[in-house]
Amino acid sequence: MEDKEKENSKDIVTDLTSEEDQEEEMFGIISELPEEKREIVERFMYQSFQMRATITPESEVSKKITSDHITKYIDASEKEMELSYKDKEKTRKFNIIVIIGCFVFFTLLIFMLKSSPNILERIVTSVVSLIAGALGGYGYGTSKR
Repeated sequence: MEDKEKENSKDIVTDLTSEEDQEEEMFGIISELPEEKREIVERFMYQSFQMRATITPESEVSKKITSDHITKYIDASEKEMELSYKDKEKTRKFNIIVIIGCFVFFTLLIFMLKSSPNILERIVTSVVSLIAGALGGYGYGTSKR
């Protein structure tokens, strides 16, 4: 009985040597199935062909990624995080310097124009209106996002 099984397996292997032979045999087997089962098998085959077709270049590239690539990516991410932190720190320092500069400018302006309150009132009103408009526009813009 084992000899008969070996012969059958050899026949199957030799019969399926080319893709064309496989396709012919597959369609022959499918055509012998009852109608209901044939539709199920055809649907399954169609889905499996679609799955093969959905192989993306990204998945092909991901198969070639090595531990060196991952190490380089982690190192680059770490460096980017450090640079981002330094950039935020510099931006914070710049903003503090600008705020201090504006405060000093307005303090000097108030001391210089102490003697003429009409001019001082107009300047302060204009500056406060400018700041309120800028902050209001900023708030409106961020709420729209």
